[in-house]
Amino acid sequence: MVLGDHGEQDDDLVPLAPNGDAAVAEAPVGDAERRALGGGITRDSGQPTPRLTAPTAPTVPPEAIAFQPEIALRPATLPPGGGWRRALWELTGHRLSLVSARERRLAEQIAVVRRPVTRPWTIAFMSNKGGVGKTTTCASVGHVFASQRGDLVIALDANPDGGALVTRVGQETPRTISDLLAVTGPIERYADVRAFTSQAPSRLQVLAADRDPQAAASLGLNAYQQARALVSIHYSLILLDCGTGLLADAARAAVEMADQLVIVASASLDAAEVSFRTVEWLERRGYEDKVRNAVAVINTLEDDRRVRLDVIESAFRGHCRAVVRVPRDSHLRLGTRIELDALQRCTREAYVRLAAVLAEGFES
Repeated sequence: MVLGDHGEQDDDLVPLAPNGDAAVAEAPVGDAERRALGGGITRDSGQPTPRLTAPTAPTVPPEAIAFQPEIALRPATLPPGGGWRRALWELTGHRLSLVSARERRLAEQIAVVRRPVTRPWTIAFMSNKGGVGKTTTCASVGHVFASQRGDLVIALDANPDGGALVTRVGQETPRTISDLLAVTGPIERYADVRAFTSQAPSRLQVLAADRDPQAAASLGLNAYQQARALVSIHYSLILLDCGTGLLADAARAAVEMADQLVIVASASLDAAEVSFRTVEWLERRGYEDKVRNAVAVINTLEDDRRVRLDVIESAFRGHCRAVVRVPRDSHLRLGTRIELDALQRCTREAYVRLAAVLAEGFES
C-alpha cells in the first residue's frame, strides 16, 4: 500500500513494479475478461502474464472537434440606454438587461451604419432650394458616420457661393479646396491632405469652400473631380455639400461623382415643391438611375400642423428609394457648430436612421 504525504492512502497513486512500470493487479481474471482485454494466455501456461491495457478510445474525426471561434463566445448583452432600465442593469451587476424595442432598433441601425465599403463612396446632398437644411443634413449625418465607423469620413463644401459647412463643424484651419489644389508637390500621404481639413470631435473632417465667391466660382468641373481624387486615397466616405445652382460646375461635378444622392427638402409647401423640381431636373437629364437610388430628407418646421407631410413624402417616394423625416430641433436653428449630444433624442435617432438607409445602398 502506497501512502500519501500525510500517511493516508492516496487512491490516485499507482503501485510501481521493480522495473519502474506500473504493476499488474493480481486480482483473478476470468477467461471472458482476458478475451475482452486481449489476454489470451492463462497464468498456468508458464508464460509471462500479459500487461492488461484499456480498450483504445474510438478516433474522433478532426472536423468534429474543430475550434469554432464564432460559437465559443457568448454574445454581449446590450445595455439599456438610460432611465430605470439602465439603473436596474447597474444594480444587478450588468446581469439583467431590459432593452426597449427602441434601443434594440437603434443598435441594429448603428450596425448597418458600420457596414464597410469596398471603395471610396461619394454621397451628394442636393436641392435647388436654399434654406432647406442641406448643410445641416450633410454635417449631421457626417457626424453619425464618423463617430460610428472606423474609417475616415470627409465632407467637401461644393457650394460655389461660399458655403458655411466648416462653420457647422468647427474651423481649425483657414485653408480651402483652392489651397489644396494649388499645391505643386505630391499629395500622397494622409498628413498631406489633413493639413487642409478641419476636424470635429466626432472625427468628421471638412474641406472648406472659398469664402470669396469669385474664387469659388472659378473652380470648374475638373477642379472638383481632382479634389475628390486626392481625398479618395485616404477617405472611405466623401460627402458633398452642394449649392443651389444645379447648372453650376460644382453641382454637375457632384452629380457625376456621386454614388448616391440625398435630395433635401423642408416641410413648407413652396420649399417642398422647389426641392421636388430637383428630382425632375435630374430625371430629365438622364440621371434616372441615380434618382431611383436617392434618399429624400424632409426637415420638418416649427408649425407644420396644416401641412400634409404624408403627401409630400409620397411624392418623393414615387421617385426615390427611401424618404426620411427629420424632426425640428432648436439646436439646429442656431446656425452654430452642430453637436450630436446637443440634439434631441428623436432628432439624433433620425440622423442615425438616415445614415443606416444610406449605408444599405453601399456596394457589398
